[in-house]
Amino acid sequence: MGKMTLDPNAQSYTDDEIVGKVNAAAVNITRVDAVEDPALKESADFQKITTVKETKLDGIEDGAQVDQSGAEIKTAYEAEPNAFTDTKDTKLTGIEDGADVNPADLAALDAAQDTKLNGIEEGAEVSPTDDEVVGQINGAAVAITREAALSQADLKLVKSEPVVGEHVINFLVRKADGKLEADYNDTPES
Repeated sequence: MGKMTLDPNAQSYTDDEIVGKVNAAAVNITRVDAVEDPALKESADFQKITTVKETKLDGIEDGAQVDQSGAEIKTAYEAEPNAFTDTKDTKLTGIEDGADVNPADLAALDAAQDTKLNGIEEGAEVSPTDDEVVGQINGAAVAITREAALSQADLKLVKSEPVVGEHVINFLVRKADGKLEADYNDTPES
């Protein structure tokens, strides 16, 4: 329920007199200026809209939000054309500093070169020395014998063509005393 206080010295006006006073006023009379009700005065809940505030309000886009989260802002930004996205960041991070788009010193591989390159084992050496080959054989997890490493046909040092009942010679070794030692299969050919 509202409260009203009457001024005992107040003058009484007819409707026509009130309209005449309003129309004759030099300054526009607003309800807030005419009524002394404290509920209608400026407060935290009620403020006059000034020209500056009205201009500011007109500049705010419909549906604008004050409390957008970082994820909402990121999603809205990444929807823009040419936005810098996580995908582009990952791609950029993977590019070496100073990398060229089309280096001039690289020639395109033809089909034969590409096939040859694909046939080379990962970590293969150009031409290992004899000592490197022996080191690799000696360092193998399983003992490698000469016959296991090279077949008779690949040896081409000693040709052994045994007939039934004879033994295949795997290799010959000349000992320090000059004698030959033969390594052969225990089982004769059948």
